[in-house]
Order: sequence, then C-alpha cells, then structure tokens
Amino acid sequence: MSRVSRRSFVSGMAAMPFALWLQKEKTPIFRHIAWVRYEARTSQGQKMLQIYADAVNKMMNSTPQGDPRSWLFQWYTHAVRADKTKAGEINAIYGSGSSTNKSLATDMWNTCRAHFSSADETFFLPWHRMFVYYLEHMIRKISGKDEFSLPYWNYSVSGSAHGVLPPEFTKKSDPTFQWLYRDNRNPGVNGGQAIDKFDPGALDLTSLKQKTYDPQGVAAGFNMELDSGLHGNVHVDIGDTTNMGHIPWAARDPIFWMHHCNIDRLWASWNKNGGANPGGSWLTRTFTFADQNGTKIISKVQDFDALAKLNYTYDFFEPPPTKFIPLPWPPPQVVLTPIQIHGPGPVELREEAARLPLTQPSSRPQVEPFTLHVQRMAPEKRIFLVLRNLHADAHPGVLFHVFLDVPANTLPRQALEHRVGIINFFDAVRHGEQFAGEQQSTKFVSFDITELAHNLHDKKLLSEKPVVTIVPFGKPAADARPVIGEVSIVEQ
Repeated sequence: MSRVSRRSFVSGMAAMPFALWLQKEKTPIFRHIAWVRYEARTSQGQKMLQIYADAVNKMMNSTPQGDPRSWLFQWYTHAVRADKTKAGEINAIYGSGSSTNKSLATDMWNTCRAHFSSADETFFLPWHRMFVYYLEHMIRKISGKDEFSLPYWNYSVSGSAHGVLPPEFTKKSDPTFQWLYRDNRNPGVNGGQAIDKFDPGALDLTSLKQKTYDPQGVAAGFNMELDSGLHGNVHVDIGDTTNMGHIPWAARDPIFWMHHCNIDRLWASWNKNGGANPGGSWLTRTFTFADQNGTKIISKVQDFDALAKLNYTYDFFEPPPTKFIPLPWPPPQVVLTPIQIHGPGPVELREEAARLPLTQPSSRPQVEPFTLHVQRMAPEKRIFLVLRNLHADAHPGVLFHVFLDVPANTLPRQALEHRVGIINFFDAVRHGEQFAGEQQSTKFVSFDITELAHNLHDKKLLSEKPVVTIVPFGKPAADARPVIGEVSIVEQ
C-alpha cells in the first residue's frame, strides 16, 4: 500500500458538531433541493449508478488510500479487512508520524455499530444511516454532480427482479460499470440468479411487523430483527468470506451501499407507518465521521433519527403490515413465561438436519402437554421460539432454516407448512480487537410462532413435546462449526 503524499488532501484539524456543519452546508441548492433516493432499476436510479460507478473508480484508483475520500478509507470505517489489523494498516499507510488523516483513521476505522459489540445493537440503524449519508456527500463532491443521490436495491420486490443483483454490478468488462463488479460473490449471483434461490423466505419483510424499536421481552424489536434477519441474510446470500458474507470485507463491495440504502429505507418506512424510535440517552450518542472535505464531524443520533432533518427522501416506502399497531416509547413491560427448552448444553449445526426435542423447564410447576398449552392460552398472549448465543469459528456461508414438528421421516424442504424462519451467522463470528473480549452476545433471534402453533394444532400436526429442526439449505463450510447456545419456547 502506498503512503499518503504530503500534497494529498488535508482536512481541518478541529472537529465540528453536525448541527453547525449542517448550517454551513445549507447553500441555496441545499435549501431548494430535497434529494430523492431512487430504486436502482428505475431510469433515475440508473442515471445515479453511472455517477456512482465513475466516483467509485476515482475513489479506488485516483485517491490516495489515506485520504478519507478513498474507497479503502470508507471500507475500513466499517471494518478493517480480516487478514490485517487496524494498527498495522494505519502504520502501513500513514507511517509513524502524526497527521490529521491518521487521527481520523484512528477515530473512524472499525466503528461499525452492533457488529463489534452486541451492547451497541441499538445503534445499528443510526450509525449506518450516517455512514451512507457522508459517502453520498463525498460522491457529490468527487463527481461534481450536486443532484446525485445513492440508489437503493429493493431485493424484496416481487416479480422477475426479486433478489436479482442490478445488472450494473455484474458487468466485469464494461468501461463504465466494471468498478461495481466483484468476482468473489456467490456462484450465480453475477449471472442474474436470485440471491435467495435456495433460501425461500430469506428476503421477507417480517421486521416491519415489529411493534417496538428495541426488544420487548423476547420480541426482537424492529432494529434487531432487521439486522439479524433480512440484513444478514442478504450479506450471506451475496458474498463469500472475503466479500459481503464477512463483516471485515463487506464494505469493499460497491453493492454494500445499495443494500444499506434499502435498510435505511425500511427504517424510514417503519417510522412512516408509526414505529417509534427510542428516546433518552439513545438520542445523545455520538459518532465520528469525515465529510466530503475531510472535516471531522461529530454526529448525534438525534441529528439522524428522521429523514426530514437531512433533506432527503425515497421514491417509495413500504406500506404498513395488516393490523399493524405499534407501541409508543418506552413500551410497557411484559411478563415472560418459559414453556419449553432444549437441553442440556449448546447445539452444533452440521450439514444434516439437527432435530432438537424440547421439554418443559424445571421451573414449570406442573407437566402440561404443549398442545394443551396452545389450546388454552389467552388470546392476548404470543408464543416465541427463541435462539440465543449464536456463534461460529468461521462463516458457514449458508443460511439455516428452522422448522417446528417436522415428522421424523420427512425432508424439511417438503414440510413448508412447518417452517418457522431463517437464521444466519453473519455477525456471529468473532472479529477485530474490540470483539475479542466479548464472551457471549446479548443478541438473540426470535420468531413469533403463535399462528404456526395454532395452525399445526388444528391440523393435528403439533406434538405434545415439540421438536425444532434446523437444517442448512446448502453445505456449510467445514471449519465453521456454527453453534446455538439455547433454544426455547417462551410466552409473553
């Protein structure tokens, strides 16, 4: 890697609060343009992709790597590549001396929220909104196109475009779009195959049904379900372990930004449908970024919790799910009742299906068949299947499908009426210096199985002692050793 030239881009030394920065940015064009982010396949989105591709070329090939506007600097802001260390890369690029950009790299690199510490899960959405926002401003500066807005990729759309990478990202030899191509995506992805071809349901928008932003009891909440579900599924279904499928490499692929524009759009849709963001200290948390001029900006979450404050919008928002009634912040407390649990000890998932019989926990005062409990449960109660402490030695490279009470001699693929959902191990592999000390994640994956349990009960397919089956739709990497620490059924 080349060191930064003395003549390279030099930014201001002092950090600037975002509110002050925004006032300085409110030029006449800023005041009179409400930027719209378009879906990548629309005519407007395709025009923006041409600007994007040209800017990516300049960021990769004409900008010194230590410049905050370089592709590597932005990639490393999310996470430094897995075969290097942050300290080693900073020393290799900037040398032993001090500089403004070296200080920025020290503050910014490896700061992706939620994926370096599960304690920061609640900041997954605002941190990534900031990340995308500042890159968008950089591309306007680099391209000289004030009208530029980042397109989003709506992979959940129905029809022939469902799950299919926008064609501009698959043109390896195209003079304009070759910079958006990566050859280490999963087989078939660059050839127009839907990323979820082998994982039906992976791109479902179930997170929009969540009534709260953060977890309420064992209901994961919008932020965590979106992160652990759809968001991680897309990463794993696009790339291998040196591409989108592994956090330290993910932001190297230009499709990363279209993916996260869509994640941001889904957050905005959930808010538009009535979903309430947290308050309190969540709003005052700050993160450090660099703007299009390399100035160090300190951004508060409260500056980024609504699109109107940022002067951009989307060409389409997802409608609310049927009968969606969100809860205000803070939501009411709930009472948790453990119903069934698998034990003892963690479960390692392999290529063959794992069948996990559940039994009543010792805390239950009396033995009650699960079928009877489902039949008698109060109408206002919900039943959740909860999986905790997911971890792996390496990325499995596939998604795992979860089923309830699949008959012993039936292939899960042939028992879709028993299907619970999908789990991924995208952020379950320890990486980076910050994550090394975290022994057990506080994150969990949960599925509301109330309707499923009632449907199986009505069809006499529900067992008195339920069995959870987990199986990959593909072959996991041999060295992955994915593990689930606990599987349980909980009522709240």
